[in-house]
Amino acid sequence: MALLVVLFGLFCISISYAQVSDPRNLVSNALSSNMILQRAPQQAVIWGWVPPFAPVNVTFRDPSNVVLDQGTVLADSNGTWSYTLPARPADLLPYSILVTGGNKSVLMTNLLFGDIYIISGQSNCQIGVGGVYNST
Repeated sequence: MALLVVLFGLFCISISYAQVSDPRNLVSNALSSNMILQRAPQQAVIWGWVPPFAPVNVTFRDPSNVVLDQGTVLADSNGTWSYTLPARPADLLPYSILVTGGNKSVLMTNLLFGDIYIISGQSNCQIGVGGVYNST
């Protein structure tokens, strides 16, 4: 168990280090295709790095390739940019985001909106949902 905690800690450190240590990434290493973004009422935020003050274009499309949101943001003096997506309800439809900036482009596909629960280290993790009183 302690080994899992240590490995998880190292994973978190490596992810956070990768996010701030490589300003050449148009989109943060924490973001990629096949991920789940936070559902409404929260708004998901994507971010990355380009040359300082460079424009970054973001296009958010639904499964039918219809543009749901599109915008341009400018990077700050460190080259960091962020873009807030419109709130989306949880569903199983695969969305896509195209990010272009600094002579690069990244297409993230199969993006879902919902919730993620991380559970570990408790004896009650062995109980199935059906075994919990008043669960559905």
